[in-house]
Amino acid sequence: MRFHRFGHAVQAVLLSWAGTTMTARANLVVSVEAPHVQTTSVAGAVTETFDGFPAGGYQSLDTSVGKISTTPTGNFAAIEASPVGGAGGTGNFFVLGYQSGSAEPVTLTFAQPQAYFGFWWSAADGSNEIAFYSQGQLLGSFRSSFVLDAIKAMPDGQDYFDNPNANLAGDIWEPFVYVNVFATAGTSITSVVLSNSNTTLSGFETDNWSISATAPDTLPGRIIADAIAVPEPSSITLGAVSFALAVLGRCGARRRGTSLFRCRHGRE
Repeated sequence: MRFHRFGHAVQAVLLSWAGTTMTARANLVVSVEAPHVQTTSVAGAVTETFDGFPAGGYQSLDTSVGKISTTPTGNFAAIEASPVGGAGGTGNFFVLGYQSGSAEPVTLTFAQPQAYFGFWWSAADGSNEIAFYSQGQLLGSFRSSFVLDAIKAMPDGQDYFDNPNANLAGDIWEPFVYVNVFATAGTSITSVVLSNSNTTLSGFETDNWSISATAPDTLPGRIIADAIAVPEPSSITLGAVSFALAVLGRCGARRRGTSLFRCRHGRE
């Protein structure tokens, strides 16, 4: 095989591989339900309401949707319904940050891979962060501020603001919304990490966590495009690809008769 053919073939493979690396994990789709919806609309989904756990702080908790855990110095809590949370206006809900006194990340690990994760996001704010993983590999991160801006821009965006439960109304400054996250194109989620921007000045309040091993044929709710930030390929990976392409370009620019062996070893 002549060098220029070899070089073109390798170049095509490298470019294809690099493109795959950058786009392969973009298979998470986010939608939000209509205002005042507080539970999942996905048929057959399993839901954790947190009502069956005593109010208080935790470092580990086995739930109907998976195991929740945090760091040795971290803490999350289940607290009674209040103006900032508690689906249905009663029972308990999950909190991290201000109410728990800790902003350490909290991990929800599923017993088996899931194609859907839903949650009622109450008193939502931009400090609330969620990352989605598959077998330890980051699939993408929830763009909280972006989603909040998208909700505000909806024709009925103001209807999301304030707790929809009349007995808990009063938080008119923050939206309350049920969020769906679907894994598509064969992607699956094995764990979810929740955090609060390393601050206890605000809280991450959420309830009614729902999971399903299969995603519905028709995704419910209002799709919010670009709601997931996809991780960049590593600098090492891109550096290796760039170096390889540079070497191929250098070798390909040589006169005919230059041996592949000499190009490989960087000799004139």
